[in-house]
Amino acid sequence: MTTTAVARSIGRRRDLTRLVPLGVLVAFVVVAVALRGLGSFPANWNINLADPIDEFHAWVRDNQTTHPLFTYFFQPVSDVVDWSLDTLAEQLQALPWFALRSSWWV
Repeated sequence: MTTTAVARSIGRRRDLTRLVPLGVLVAFVVVAVALRGLGSFPANWNINLADPIDEFHAWVRDNQTTHPLFTYFFQPVSDVVDWSLDTLAEQLQALPWFALRSSWWV
């Protein structure tokens, strides 16, 4: 295999990698044109999740302060996250300006 043959094969691979985004764009346009003729969202794709999600949201809103899942699990997790973010903010505020500026370049 000669050097020119290797260079040609590398060039072909580069050409193919340049065509991939174009192919994706063409496929997207074809799908968009095909779906444009449907008018609205197909009714058979509707799986009616709005009502169960709304009911769950209402249950969470009503039981957020009394249910053990929230009071013994989510609230301590929230407290740890709040504490860690507050501590990080305090540490960053305690640093001089030049330390923050120099750490930007690292």
